[in-house]
Amino acid sequence: MKLRKAIKKLFRIIDIPSISYSSVIKNQEIKIIEPVDKPGGLTLEELAIIIGISKRYDNCKIFEIGSFTGRTSINLLHNNPKCYLTTLDLPDYDNIDTKLKFSLLKNDVKIAKTSERGFFFSKYQEFEKRVKILIGDSAVFNFNDEYGKYDMVFIDGSHR
Repeated sequence: MKLRKAIKKLFRIIDIPSISYSSVIKNQEIKIIEPVDKPGGLTLEELAIIIGISKRYDNCKIFEIGSFTGRTSINLLHNNPKCYLTTLDLPDYDNIDTKLKFSLLKNDVKIAKTSERGFFFSKYQEFEKRVKILIGDSAVFNFNDEYGKYDMVFIDGSHR
């Protein structure tokens, strides 16, 4: 127990209270398009919760780190017709792990190299006007132009 307290103090970690799913979603209608994703994507439960949180905002502006196939993004846009989304994803590198500030987990290297990255952005072009895709390494990306613009930030990038 002393170690946990020391770690909390050292890293200024706070306890985040648990809340029920129903207090987040509040019986809102959620329609999930593309329920099946590649390994590494969100579960249906996680996706529903993220969508439920986003629906709490009118004209929601979302910043997402880690687009992968774009499934989360297109579901957020589909469920929030007035929503705008900016997403930051890794560049296409043949040898990606050597070009990032921090190395990726083995599974993340496979995910980053998949040919299906961004697949759903191409498939659902009707969302094109409401999504801005940024490319870069979030560990060194200059976020200055993005400060204060968003109602919600969803970080699902490197799992290290």
